[in-house]
Amino acid sequence: MRMKTQIVWLFLLLIIIIPNAFGMDSLYDGLLFIDRGQIHEAMQIVYEFSFNENYNDALTLLNTILEKYPFSRDRVNVMIQKATIYEKMKQFKDAITQYEAIMTLDPSTYDDHPYYSYAQFSQLRIDYLTSKPTWARQSREALFTELKSAFSTFDQEQIRFLLKKGDCYIGTMFSEPFLTNSDDLFLYLKAAYKNSNWSVKEPVEIWEDQWALEINNWKDSHYPDFDLLYLLIKEGLFGWEWGEIIFSKSEWMKE
Repeated sequence: MRMKTQIVWLFLLLIIIIPNAFGMDSLYDGLLFIDRGQIHEAMQIVYEFSFNENYNDALTLLNTILEKYPFSRDRVNVMIQKATIYEKMKQFKDAITQYEAIMTLDPSTYDDHPYYSYAQFSQLRIDYLTSKPTWARQSREALFTELKSAFSTFDQEQIRFLLKKGDCYIGTMFSEPFLTNSDDLFLYLKAAYKNSNWSVKEPVEIWEDQWALEINNWKDSHYPDFDLLYLLIKEGLFGWEWGEIIFSKSEWMKE
């Protein structure tokens, strides 16, 4: 009996010691940060847990923050992270509940994020989660092939079909993109088509492990100094998806 007790204590010690020995944060560290009011440090552990797919411990920290600091300025960001983790766990109903709470509690939060309100983002994520993902493809190559065909002939119906529903983004290279919806993004591309004489190139890696379809000679009245358009695709919840465009300059990409 004594031997079994010693083994149990040894096991508990290893749970605490080994993560710290290898520079990994533990749930205990996160709870300690929360007790001290160091929410930023606790959130860093949440991100680490989420990256390593330790979702239960991440949720424990997030719930503890909300319980201990219900009126914190970080509340909305904490709720967003909860919804994101529920998405990764495929618990879409729980994610939607979080987004609905954000829309109710924080209808206007531009001060917290300069490029969009969290309420707007939440509504678009709900649209994404509740739509049939006909835009998603099981491989990056398959989506690029269809996008290249659609933009080479400017097949408006196919372009709209391939554009994901929900949160979409428009931006310029080296800057934070702005949030928009799929309908507005499509209308934007449709209007710009009148001013363009583009050529569709092969997919390129514009950043590390970030691939996009390149379109040269893009002419746009809203971004007259830019001549490149990138259609960014990412692996989402339902497969490979396209929902972002980035403007750039040829001279930048030669550097």
